[in-house]
This record gives sequence, C-alpha cells and structure tokens, in this order.
Amino acid sequence: MPAPDAPGAEPGAAAVVVDGESVDATLERLDNSYVVSGAGVNVTVSGVSADGARIPLDPDGTLRLEPGDSVVVDATGYASGSDVEAWMFSVPSRLGTMAADAAGKASATFAVPASVEAGNHRLVLTGANSNGSEVVLSVGVALGAYESGSSVQTWVIVVPIAAAVIVAVVIPTTVRRRRKIRLGA
Repeated sequence: MPAPDAPGAEPGAAAVVVDGESVDATLERLDNSYVVSGAGVNVTVSGVSADGARIPLDPDGTLRLEPGDSVVVDATGYASGSDVEAWMFSVPSRLGTMAADAAGKASATFAVPASVEAGNHRLVLTGANSNGSEVVLSVGVALGAYESGSSVQTWVIVVPIAAAVIVAVVIPTTVRRRRKIRLGA
C-alpha cells in the first residue's frame, strides 16, 4: 500500500490537506493531548506509555514518545463506515486502520514502531470526511528523550552575562587604582 502524500508539520503543529489543497487547521493542547480541527474533521491525539500511563506533553508542549509507547487517536467527522489509515512519517510506516462508525467517529490505539528513530516525526491520518473529500491530516510529534535547550542557547545567555560581570568588577577597580597612582605621584 503506497504511503499518502502527507503535509509537513513540526512537533507541536498540524497541517491538513483536502483533495490535494491545504486548508486551515487549528491545534489546541488540552489535557496532555493535541486536538486538531480542519476540513470538518476533529482529531484528539495523545500518548500512552508501555505501562499504560498517559504521557504528558513536554515543557515545550510537544507530544514526545518512545519506542514501545502507543498513540491514542479519537476522531470525528469522517464518512460513515469509512476506513481511516494511520501512518508515522519521516520514513513512512503504516500503523494501521480504524473504521468510522455510522456517526463518523473512529478510535484506535497504535503502537509506535521500534524501527522509528529518535527525532521529529508526523502522525498522519488519511480518510474521507463526511462530505466525501479525501482529508490528509499531519500532526508533528517527537521521539526520544526531552533535551532542555541547546548548549548554543546557553552560551548565548551565559557569555554576555559573564562579560558584564567582569566589566562591572574590573573597570571600577582599574579606575580606582589609576586614581590612587595619580594622586600619590
């Protein structure tokens, strides 16, 4: 089965394409989940650890998963009785299919494949909405441990502060010494 042509989405963002055209999408963070809306489809995405505990969003508001975790998807707005495929991208990996009921609701839990490497990825859902249009929805997620700030960011902050402290201590001391030398001479 060929992978869908999925729109890009950085972790903590979402994108929706309907019949090949980008449309507006909203992403909200609610109860450690992403709630994505667009093209008449509403999708809630959350993570569950291997021990069954709900995974909280990281400090940046990103859904961060590990191999062995699962993604829980609850969706509405799909065509009655239609199938909705779930994929994990960077390298496309089909997670499975969920069936929409008569009311257009679909729910499933998909295991994160062990073969997916750490980094930024997209959960992609593809299926027909209640109008019969093909909807491809991408939600950015991350795999791997959270790293707080980069060392470059730390240095950009630390170096100017250290320089200011040195200047505040060295210059007044040097000026005082020079005055004492001039006055004593």
